[in-house]
Amino acid sequence: WSTEVTYKQPTPDSYLFTINEGPQIALDAIEIKEGSRYLSEETSYFWQKILAHKSFDYDQLEDAIQQLKDFYIANGFWDFALVDRQYIKTQIETHYKLVLFINKGEQRFWGGITITGYESLLATPFFKKYTDVNADQLVPFDNNWLVEQKDYLMAHFQALGYWFASIEPEVITIPWDNTHAQTPPSHAIKQRVVWHIKPGECVTFGSIVVRGNTRLPFDRILREIKFNENDVWDREKLSLTRKKLKRLDVFKQVQVQPYQSTQQTYKKPIVITLTDDDPVEVRLRAGYYLTSKNFMFKQDSTPKVGATIAIKNPTNRADCLTFETDITKFDRKINGEYRQPSFMNLPAIAKVKGYANKYVHPIRIGSGDSAYEASQTGFLFGLNEEYKDDYYWGITFGSEWVKTSRVRGNLNLDPSMIDKTQAYLFVEPSIIIDKLDDKINTTEGSFSLFAFKAMAPQNGGSFTARALMEQSLFYPLGNNMVAAMRFRFGHILRRSFEFIMPIERFYLGGPSSVRSYEKDAVPPLGATTLHDGSTAYTIQGGSSMFNANLELRFPVYGSLNGVVFQDIGTLSQSGIFGLTKTWYPGTGFGLRFKTPIGSLRFDIGWKWKKRFAGDLPYAFHLTLGEAF
Repeated sequence: WSTEVTYKQPTPDSYLFTINEGPQIALDAIEIKEGSRYLSEETSYFWQKILAHKSFDYDQLEDAIQQLKDFYIANGFWDFALVDRQYIKTQIETHYKLVLFINKGEQRFWGGITITGYESLLATPFFKKYTDVNADQLVPFDNNWLVEQKDYLMAHFQALGYWFASIEPEVITIPWDNTHAQTPPSHAIKQRVVWHIKPGECVTFGSIVVRGNTRLPFDRILREIKFNENDVWDREKLSLTRKKLKRLDVFKQVQVQPYQSTQQTYKKPIVITLTDDDPVEVRLRAGYYLTSKNFMFKQDSTPKVGATIAIKNPTNRADCLTFETDITKFDRKINGEYRQPSFMNLPAIAKVKGYANKYVHPIRIGSGDSAYEASQTGFLFGLNEEYKDDYYWGITFGSEWVKTSRVRGNLNLDPSMIDKTQAYLFVEPSIIIDKLDDKINTTEGSFSLFAFKAMAPQNGGSFTARALMEQSLFYPLGNNMVAAMRFRFGHILRRSFEFIMPIERFYLGGPSSVRSYEKDAVPPLGATTLHDGSTAYTIQGGSSMFNANLELRFPVYGSLNGVVFQDIGTLSQSGIFGLTKTWYPGTGFGLRFKTPIGSLRFDIGWKWKKRFAGDLPYAFHLTLGEAF
């Protein structure tokens, strides 16, 4: 407060400033006074930080005074005012006591609420905290409640299409009654809120205009639109329409927006701009899957090549025909799929798919032989749709033939299941809730999955089913750090483990589950004694599975991010209760280099427990995309 600044000009083009700060002021106490009396209310909470540091900080003081104002307003003193402030010297030089002079005004107490013409809204959960106040309670009237209630009412009527609703509160004073257990303070009034609502005219969807470059007939486009002319306006329906048209995968460009130049205030024409994609698309891909430098697992590394041919809109029904194949040293996948929206006027995307897959389990631990070979052939018919923004349902019907052959390891598989084709009919409903903010670099949101596959054998045997649930959560922590977690649970019902085909079982281990183990290599393991006396282990999998992954993601430098993680998983061959027996945790860290197609990821994890003598204590993985 005693700062002095002087200057001089040593040369024609320069100045020298001298600053003498003087002693720094300290605050020893802050007191509140109304009129001629000091207030008895406890207000030291607002000044703790200032008085702890002693030194005067103007911005800090103003923040604390604002908190004091908010406190009184929230307790019904709407007319609270700071009248004056005085700094009084203490006996210590440069030390002061601050006295704040205030005028609290009348205190308002809650007297209830009325919504003229829309009394039924008072029964909604939002208004419950305002209507459940007991008659004998003295509840201070927080001015912020008016803002909360108006925001809710505006959102409610806008959702009904009344964009320009007039919603205004009237606060009226009502007399005190004798129902209160406490005596009202002096200079206190009881007030009731009366909301006056004029909804105005309802906003609706207007005519639909299609422009751009598309040969798809107008009536086919209308089938994919989630609204009709004269429907009540709903922005979610616009979003669903845009995403539905993009999911068809036959358009290069999709835009859905209101026509901005219209003079109609309450009826909004919609312009849909579509540009057809190329009629034929060929995709080629190549890669390499690299496992840890564990010589017992070295055969699991493999190159991979694949191709997709997509024929878009071949019958001018927004349909798509695709043929796809992927080949590695250990598997071969071939499938063809035909997809058409609004098939037979069903409000969903329909698909018919045929597939023929062959899989060679690459290793037995401690032996160069493969554990088994399996084939999977089938066809299916499915429907799926986004029924609400970010909410998806799907259902699939089909028939499948599975065969396991060339078994060399201890798979814990009944001999009657080997070299015999198992055929069954299946139905698989699923629900997905995708609330992620970004599909590639997620920082916030959640992802939920539930799938249930019911199977009925065609050549004898009992009904069985396979259930899978998954929940992922992402929380931003500040400084670009993200806490991520995922929980998964799976279970195969009504079938003994030895009668479950290996490719239908649950497995853990690898870059997307428990990263301290190689792909699918979390126990149980079956042991086999070889001719030379050594032991070979076979990955058996489980009929029940639980897996949890916890990550802390943080920036390192530029496009390089780091991760520390804790994984845990367990498999059971004896049902759900067997999941509590043996857990396999893994701890590690990783690096992520962000690219336009996802993160290039390196993870290394350490086991908490080894599976057998000579087992390496770690595993590492190099791949694209996050673990979840």
